[in-house]
Order: sequence, then structure tokens, then C-alpha cells
Amino acid sequence: MGKDAVNNYNLNADAVADELAKVFAGSNGALADREQIRSRLDASLSPTQQ
Repeated sequence: MGKDAVNNYNLNADAVADELAKVFAGSNGALADREQIRSRLDASLSPTQQ
């Protein structure tokens, strides 16, 4: 359900958050790091809120 664009965005945002956590942590990011990064990429936020 939902719009393909939002679903695709969420899928990509999860992947980006995981990779950014690895970059900042040096290897494997902690779950809290990934969740914090992912929350900043929430599809419901406007560009100003991000």
C-alpha cells in the first residue's frame, strides 16, 4: 500500500542511513546511530525540517 515513490524513498533512506553509520563509526555502526540518522531522513519531513 502507499505510493511507490514514498516506499522507494524509505527503502533508499534505510540503505543510506546504514552506510552513513558505517562511515561515521569506521566499520559497523551501532543501532542507535543508524536510528538517529534514519530519523533525519523521514519521508514525512519537509526539506526545511530535514
